Amino acid sequence: MRTCWWLILAVLLVLWTISHAMAQAAEEPSVALASTWWAELRNVVTPIAWRDHPHRFCVVYDGTIIGLPQPQKLLRHPWDTGQPLEGVQLGFYPSPDGTLPRQPTEQHQLALPNGNRVGDQGWHECAAPVLWTRWRHDTGTPAGITLRQSAFAHMSGGAEARTGEEPVFAWIRLEVVERAAQATADECNVFVKVASPHMRFDMSRDQTCRVMPALSTYPGRLRLDPGGQEHRPGAFLVEDDRKVRLVVLPGGDARSIRHLPPSDKQRDHFLQIILPATAGAQVDLLVPMVPSDRAAIADELAIGYDGALQQTEAFWSARPATAALVHTPEPLINAAIQHSVRLARMISTTVPQTRQRSLLTGAMHYSYLWVTPTCMTKQMLLDPLGWHDDVDRYLEIYRQEQGRRRPPGPEFQPHPGHFGTPDVLDSGNHWMTDHGAVLHTAARHALLTADQQFIRRWQDPILKACDFIKQARRLPRAAPGAPGVLPPAEATDISRPMQAVWSDGWNYKALATAARLLRVLQHPRAEEFERECDEYRQAIIAALRAKAARQPRWTDASGRARSIVPMTLSTDDADGLGHEHPFYLDTGPMMLVWAGVLRADDPLMRDAVEFFRQGPHTREAVIGELDWNVKPRLVHEVSSGLPCASWNAFHSHQLGDRQRYLECMYSLFTGAISRQTFVSCETIGGITENVFSATLAVELARLAVVDDEVEPGTLHLLRLVPLAWCSATEQTRFENMPTEFGPVTLKWQLADGGRTLQVQYAPSFRRAPQAVLLHAPPVKGLEKIVINGREHRAQQGASIRL
Repeated sequence: MRTCWWLILAVLLVLWTISHAMAQAAEEPSVALASTWWAELRNVVTPIAWRDHPHRFCVVYDGTIIGLPQPQKLLRHPWDTGQPLEGVQLGFYPSPDGTLPRQPTEQHQLALPNGNRVGDQGWHECAAPVLWTRWRHDTGTPAGITLRQSAFAHMSGGAEARTGEEPVFAWIRLEVVERAAQATADECNVFVKVASPHMRFDMSRDQTCRVMPALSTYPGRLRLDPGGQEHRPGAFLVEDDRKVRLVVLPGGDARSIRHLPPSDKQRDHFLQIILPATAGAQVDLLVPMVPSDRAAIADELAIGYDGALQQTEAFWSARPATAALVHTPEPLINAAIQHSVRLARMISTTVPQTRQRSLLTGAMHYSYLWVTPTCMTKQMLLDPLGWHDDVDRYLEIYRQEQGRRRPPGPEFQPHPGHFGTPDVLDSGNHWMTDHGAVLHTAARHALLTADQQFIRRWQDPILKACDFIKQARRLPRAAPGAPGVLPPAEATDISRPMQAVWSDGWNYKALATAARLLRVLQHPRAEEFERECDEYRQAIIAALRAKAARQPRWTDASGRARSIVPMTLSTDDADGLGHEHPFYLDTGPMMLVWAGVLRADDPLMRDAVEFFRQGPHTREAVIGELDWNVKPRLVHEVSSGLPCASWNAFHSHQLGDRQRYLECMYSLFTGAISRQTFVSCETIGGITENVFSATLAVELARLAVVDDEVEPGTLHLLRLVPLAWCSATEQTRFENMPTEFGPVTLKWQLADGGRTLQVQYAPSFRRAPQAVLLHAPPVKGLEKIVINGREHRAQQGASIRL
């Protein structure tokens, strides 16, 4: 009898699981739903920096602050050779009883005292990027006491970086922000560890944020020079040459400040700061990036935390007239877009030797230049949101350096039109995609802005870049090279020349965008490059189909045999990385739809995307396993490797598959971007301190509402808009959104109990599109759409011609 009941319960559980899964599949994605699919990002590291300055601080999820004078090639992992890094790492350890928390002596992955790898962080609500980290009793404070660290970067003088050598500081405020009624503690102890940078970062979520205690020892001795008054003490932590490493400012509420130098009990320097355990008690710390004479930091000390914050607020408040504004009924979407723009602008530099400016790939681990990802930041994040001046600023280095780097393949010779990595920011990784990424970004920027000064400066470099592609396709090559496409070249961080679809996809898209620009400009060479695009596309398709026909097959869930679409085009069937390599998804054939080479309904493209949805990798996958270096697959429509490379989204976009499109978009916003600090990840749980995932997330949010790409010459509005953005209580606004035709403003809100959609539409076209189509969102019960006061009947799946 008991067995029977267990059997019945088991059957009921299975039925509930199936019905729940079906209900979730039927429910349209939203922030709320996607947040049940994805946990908050672990191992988060968030930059605080001054735009265009090479020195950046980064804050780890537990409040650790790392300052690394740049540039340092962290990718070469000097800690593996036992060499210390220049800079400083400050650890913050609240203590409930005034004793120093235990410091492990062996390598270990960072974790909070409660065992978590997700901290409690966020941004202050102001224009200045001020990051807060909170500690409560489970992370070290006395019971009932909440301690908060607030940190921001400030450049001396508060103006634009000019040389990249201006002094930069981290301002840190430690403050008791809450005392619960049941709290009994009289004081709040914080130990601040002052050490050399000794944390390692990795793409793997189980290897990143790895603490290397053997490398923590601060070079040279430190001593504490007291300052301030007896009841409001301050102190200078200084090196042997009297240069200041850290200042605890006088005038705060600290009861005492004590220096604990290295001893047989601990290997590092600590400051013990005791605050009264009362709400509002605070103390300020000043950390110069480079240890400095007291005279050199006198001005910074004079303005104090509040004065520096006022200058920082003014600096970051500047907003160009071209900037777009996005507001939806989902606060997380609004915040992610807002903070991603600011983070992208923080991850930038001025090269001291040349005064050139550039975006960087990351704030710390990737603090050099991988050209293709940073171009995605420009073309998918900054330009579509109207930050055109920044795109112009950060493209200029490529115009200046054009032709100076030899293309990364053995059959290439130097060419005056080739765009490559500038020597001054060389990461050591040179991709054939980089040329196409720069050319596409520059041509697309000219189309979005019609900036005549930019076009005058860039027209000749764009023509030379097109000539490079045209000539490269015709270079003689030895077998097994495929004709009509680019010769073998390095395409990814796997530094092996190959005829990768990744390389040809980027360069074809760039040539097509440039040809479209030349047609708009009525340039005499427009037709020439349009013909070149047609021939190039056909050459890619022919090589791909020929190679695909020789590849192994896989069987889908229905028993149908399908193609394993190759990631290279050469006649060597062993060329490439293989379909089990994570780069097969991230830099493989799926991207050809975004590139415009093949349509999403092409059988090869359907096979390519379905391989990652239901192929052998998905069937063999371990639930919850999301390490980047496993057989690639799609998890809730994002790449198990690099979420920013979820090219399948453009298949769903073109096919109008809103369920999968929105599943990808919301997965990026909730699973690949921190919901606390809104920094992006490269791999889920791996390296953050970048905007990789935000680039694609923001692009998908834009295209869902204002789409000038799905049909050339036509502007589509609300084509894939989420239902969550159609609210009766709140207006959704996409204001001043750039398109190739000119900026567009679109606002909408449900009325009459959801039966009417009120729409305000205000275009500012420079050139009129062939058509403007507003799509009726699939709102249940929607009967009519009122556009600028004019009433239209709402028909599901239909559009209104404006």
